[in-house]
Amino acid sequence: MFEWNKHLVCYVEGPEGVHVLLALGPKRTFDQRDNTELIVWHDGNREQAFPLGKVVRDSPSRFEFQDDRGRWFSLRPMTAEVYEQKVRAGTAGPELKTDQEVRDFYLKPLPSCD
Repeated sequence: MFEWNKHLVCYVEGPEGVHVLLALGPKRTFDQRDNTELIVWHDGNREQAFPLGKVVRDSPSRFEFQDDRGRWFSLRPMTAEVYEQKVRAGTAGPELKTDQEVRDFYLKPLPSCD
């Protein structure tokens, strides 16, 4: 099972047309108002919430799902290697050499999702 409490900074891949790159504090939660399971995270600007349609893969280091509209998403920990290969070149971000540097960079301060 995906380690939600451990992976507080994740790289997200999503469907074409849905610009998603970063998930801060991702969680799998239940909305009792409409009886829906949700995948929720903060993208650095705002909270994102996707009704869970189907779990495609649930392993300690990757969570893949389809939302209720059939769109596919994949979350995996944002390691230094993932940051360098997938994020830094496209964002002109700072050089981050360790996984801890990546976590520190994105989690200070962690935006509130409440």
